[in-house]
Amino acid sequence: MRYTYLLLALLVLGFGGFQIWQSTRPPEVKIQRKLDAAEEGFNDSVLRPCLDLFDPGFFEGSKGYSYDDIRAGITAAFFREVDPKTKEFLYRLSITEEEIDAYKDTAEVSFLVELRKLIREEWELKWSFRFAGEMKDTESDGWQFMKGGVDTLEGARPL
Repeated sequence: MRYTYLLLALLVLGFGGFQIWQSTRPPEVKIQRKLDAAEEGFNDSVLRPCLDLFDPGFFEGSKGYSYDDIRAGITAAFFREVDPKTKEFLYRLSITEEEIDAYKDTAEVSFLVELRKLIREEWELKWSFRFAGEMKDTESDGWQFMKGGVDTLEGARPL
């Protein structure tokens, strides 16, 4: 019985220590981890990490997209843009050239996004754009974009 209590105490201490360690990390690291999770989530056709980047009140100023537009577009792509034989998602996204200027609970963030599609066994670039936006550290969901804008560098939004 003592071992059970000891194991339980170690689990509680471990979890508490992890939460303290997470809370003391610099904002730039937390934001970078969210960007990495969104990139990986998109490439694995997992919606939640992609949407976790955006506050439900998000508004994209250059095209007028809202949070709901982003959710609907990504969801549709995950269902529609798959290889009929392998069921593999035909798009891959990469986020590079991140610039993060974080303050206490806000940050200005920009990065380059390249969206590629699998065509005849080649990953062809379909859309390249720079996204720049303002993030806020929310209590419930961590760092999220409140507003932002897209500047297309090459191609066009294919989805």
